[in-house]
Amino acid sequence: MRIANLTLGEMHEALNRGWAERDSRIPMLLQEERAGVAIQVAAGAIEAVLQRDG
Repeated sequence: MRIANLTLGEMHEALNRGWAERDSRIPMLLQEERAGVAIQVAAGAIEAVLQRDG
């Protein structure tokens, strides 16, 4: 339940920011902001994995 409560808190923070229309990557975006980093992957790399792994 501890993890579920942490997740709920992250989702509430996102909703309070007006991010209700965003997808499930919101918790990662919040962590990026807190850490002061930007994790980015080229769209082509993502597409290649999706094609390979289906």
